[in-house]
Amino acid sequence: MNYEDLRRFQRMERNASSLAELSTHFYSELNDLVKEYKEKYEVSHSIEDAKILDNIQKIAMDIFERREMKILTKALKTAHSGLKENNLVEIESDFFNKTVKLIKENKSEFDKALVGNGFVYPVSNVLDEKVGLVSSEKEESEDLNMVLVRILQNVPKFVLSNGNELGPFESNQIVRLPSKEAHLFAEKNFAELI
Repeated sequence: MNYEDLRRFQRMERNASSLAELSTHFYSELNDLVKEYKEKYEVSHSIEDAKILDNIQKIAMDIFERREMKILTKALKTAHSGLKENNLVEIESDFFNKTVKLIKENKSEFDKALVGNGFVYPVSNVLDEKVGLVSSEKEESEDLNMVLVRILQNVPKFVLSNGNELGPFESNQIVRLPSKEAHLFAEKNFAELI
């Protein structure tokens, strides 16, 4: 990559609403370009080389900030819709995936609070939950209107007749649902009773 390539990448990024397609190793090539002009300046100490180096750094920062904002926006959309992003390069892919994961974890915690923190059970606790249900008839009798189910396909968030919201649920997730909704899910092949 040379200085003109960097300017072209900046124009592409400015003109695209989504991530522009950059060289696969953009940040490595940028690093090499900065090193090259730093070395030129250290030898020449010319104002021209200093200006070019300064411009390279400003252009690179502009590209980075624009892409960062687009990546954050795409991460939000991906976390909520599951659509993947294209045109990520090198370190951006890791940043994107970690951001999506954090957004999903944050949303999951919010969803738990929204439904009263009692409906969703992690898959890792399924055996303990089943054993607890079988061995403790007292617990079962206290909560007869709740049914443990395995979700068979992704289900978006929905509103119960009493106004409470449930979901969204992912395939293979184990959840406790009100009896009416659990049986409706089973009938429509969205879940199986456990």
